[in-house]
Amino acid sequence: MGERSTIEGTVENVVFQNEENGYTVLSLLTDQGEVVTVVGCIPFAAAGESMTVTGVWVNHPTYGVQMTAELVERRMPQDEESIICYLASGVLKGVGPATATRLVDKFGADTLRIIEEEPEKLTILKGITSKKAMEISAAFRSLTGLRRVMEFLSRYDLPVTLAMGLLRAYGDETLEKLKDNPYLLTDERCGVDFSAADEIALAMGFDGDSPCRTEAAVLYELNHNLSNGHVFLPRPKLLAATMELIGVDGEAVEKALDDLCERGAIVCRPIANVQGCYLRRMYEAEVYVAKRLAAACGDAWDSGRNAEKIIDRIQTQQGIAYAPEQRRAVELAAERGVLLLTGQVLFPQPQLTHRVHDPGHIRAVFRDSGLHGLLLGSHQVAYRLTAGDFRKFQLQFHAFPVLSLFSLSQGYAGERRVIPGCRTSAAAGPADTGALSRSRSSWLLPPVL
Repeated sequence: MGERSTIEGTVENVVFQNEENGYTVLSLLTDQGEVVTVVGCIPFAAAGESMTVTGVWVNHPTYGVQMTAELVERRMPQDEESIICYLASGVLKGVGPATATRLVDKFGADTLRIIEEEPEKLTILKGITSKKAMEISAAFRSLTGLRRVMEFLSRYDLPVTLAMGLLRAYGDETLEKLKDNPYLLTDERCGVDFSAADEIALAMGFDGDSPCRTEAAVLYELNHNLSNGHVFLPRPKLLAATMELIGVDGEAVEKALDDLCERGAIVCRPIANVQGCYLRRMYEAEVYVAKRLAAACGDAWDSGRNAEKIIDRIQTQQGIAYAPEQRRAVELAAERGVLLLTGQVLFPQPQLTHRVHDPGHIRAVFRDSGLHGLLLGSHQVAYRLTAGDFRKFQLQFHAFPVLSLFSLSQGYAGERRVIPGCRTSAAAGPADTGALSRSRSSWLLPPVL
């Protein structure tokens, strides 16, 4: 087991197939007459098609010996018997065993070409209308397109699992779009690294200063800096970083950025005397969070009682001493309905103030002050604050984690999203997003109280 090898054969039966990600379990009749189990990403595999599979042999504890496919070369069936088997498998909606047999009896080994290129001829057969013929042809062309996209990806050593997402995004024109702009591979649907897509594009003959390359580089810089905590980049910094990345002049990068802004892929807004450039999903997420927080500020919230005395008592009991800013942060948390904290005011590094990072005293302030309706900035903060028992803490204080800015941006498509624990205020108008989050998403991650 664990040996890497290559086998050839014809699909005898498809045992399981996940249409979302292409994961497939099938039986392959090899040229040596042996039936083997093959598992892996083989989207829309069907009985009758031929395959060359390269992979690793494994011994599954339940299903026994099988090959885990790493590379699959697929070929459409050529002889009439295999074509009947392929069409009868149900791979094309509206074509079952009886129709498959009639088609092959009429068109022979030319059946698949007729379906793809001359579907009007299918109407010769009784029961196949012009509409049904077009539907059968469209379904077959879609499968053919998937196969060609997978071949394109394999040619450049990219995982064929990307094909499913690409087909959902671009439909039957996927391959043509990839040939026109291979940098589509770098978007969030695929996540291919810019350097890999750049290598593919240059190998395909794209110029170093082609517009699609420059635009992809601009988007890459914005995506790359998300991991550094930057929701946006100032326009001059974005231009300079892109120029350094791909070695093109400033005029080309300026034009690429302007074109992206015009198409809505990037949103530019003035913030703190600079022009901030956002990915659209990040801008929408930031505006959403800002509006929800503005609405929360307009709501009525309970205030803690005797916060100063409680803090003094806790310091004495636990033998700790707050730094001035830490003490003020806890007091504000008890007094105000909503509070945004930056940095590590509540959770400092242990070496800064002995034992202040212990969350027990923070819970005690909330308990003794009679607070409830607490909003926490993230699940990580909730865990630190509750010593890992968030459910118990939630029941006591009616606490809810607020989604982080990054979490909100994932899959955000303008739908109504409600932060748990916040009530919408009709009087709340558009918020100044710059005042809430200048350039670091972490400004929204610490506790919101």
